Amino acid sequence: MEKQEANFIQLICAFEPEYDHGDRIWEFYPRINRKWWYLRVQEYQNTYYFSGNNFESFSTSSLMNSSMKKPTSPDLLRKLISGVQEIHRKVRKDPVSYHCIVNRSLSPNLRKGLIVRKFVRKLIPNFMRFDRELSNREKQQIVALLKNHRSETTSKMTAGIYFKYCKLAYLANPKTFGGQLNKNSSGKELYARWADGRDGGLKELPLDSEVASRRWYESKSGAGGHPWEIYRGGNSTHIDLSVSRGEAESRWKVRIHAFSSTRLAEACRIALALSKANLPFEIADRESYLLRILGDDWVGVVPEFWGLSYAWQEFPKEFNVSDCIHYSWFKPDQQKPVKPLHQIKKLITWFPIRPLFLAP
Repeated sequence: MEKQEANFIQLICAFEPEYDHGDRIWEFYPRINRKWWYLRVQEYQNTYYFSGNNFESFSTSSLMNSSMKKPTSPDLLRKLISGVQEIHRKVRKDPVSYHCIVNRSLSPNLRKGLIVRKFVRKLIPNFMRFDRELSNREKQQIVALLKNHRSETTSKMTAGIYFKYCKLAYLANPKTFGGQLNKNSSGKELYARWADGRDGGLKELPLDSEVASRRWYESKSGAGGHPWEIYRGGNSTHIDLSVSRGEAESRWKVRIHAFSSTRLAEACRIALALSKANLPFEIADRESYLLRILGDDWVGVVPEFWGLSYAWQEFPKEFNVSDCIHYSWFKPDQQKPVKPLHQIKKLITWFPIRPLFLAP
């Protein structure tokens, strides 16, 4: 087994690597039992990490460290080695021809690409339909607000002012709280009931003291807590109503932040409520919100074996990807796709596959 691993490392290193902050990385698409596989190898400090589809990740060391997580079976290792050996043979013979074959024939289920949300809405009608959560009037209002919104600041901030913002934010989405929202409660009471709870002492501040609020803010007492998480959620599925103070000027900024599309409709209603109350605020990701509502943003298409929760982070920032799907979703089980798959495939802008060359 160890000899196999050593031979495999030697075979991997016969190809030119890609470099990422000093790590060496190789990506292969071997054909095993007439199916496309994906293999990624990353070398860090003499340890090689193997990941891909159809097998559990494992690692091995050029020093043959027994503590490494080894392949699950010798048979798996033989399959991977055989697949990469075949790639080596073809690349050595003609790297141009081999790359053309991969580019033309690789399964879309293993590729990364982009497709406009409007197409996704036609092809997968029920995917992420936050636009349906908003009434036609709300959509018209939020689109107008997003197009014209500018960051606004205020010269005064107290705990009482912040809790006033919070009350409006809660009242904007009564359905979120399942009929348990008491409209007669104060902003502080609603915050205490519905916010994350790790407020860092925010609830203890006197409501009308600017000095106390400023000192609390400057002391960073909220660090390590979640004082601004007014709608509970996960790492990317909560809603923040954060307060910050510019260093160059003594002005405060209240910022709505809810990147996840699952909270977009709620965040939009909060923005509309604050705007109607003539309170100064800023919408984080304003342009992204507008593009998403209009259906003009890019949706990421990612390989089948990728998780979707944070897949948007794998796309360059300039594409503003916020949601991702798998190619297989265009063809639900036992159903015909809305459009022929060969047409759908051409709607997607596929990311380039890095060509393989043998190391000199």
